Amino acid sequence: MDPNIIFVDAGIALIITLLSFQYKTMWKHERRISKIEDDLYMNSKNPAKEPLTKKLENTYREVLNIKKDISQLDKKLAYLQAYIEEKRQ
Repeated sequence: MDPNIIFVDAGIALIITLLSFQYKTMWKHERRISKIEDDLYMNSKNPAKEPLTKKLENTYREVLNIKKDISQLDKKLAYLQAYIEEKRQ
């Protein structure tokens, strides 16, 4: 048998082995990336699912509602204090 054919066959076998290892590794990483993407975009409990601008808008509205509630409580407290002072006199 010709020694060149043996080296060519060994080289081809090595290339096929390396390519199969590369494809196996790529497939494993693709599955991992797919799982991460599913967790990121499909999981409703994931905080990253909601855009940051939407979170900021919601927080802003909550702060405005809290300020409004505090001002209403201040008015009620002022009314109650005036009522208590009136009853004392």
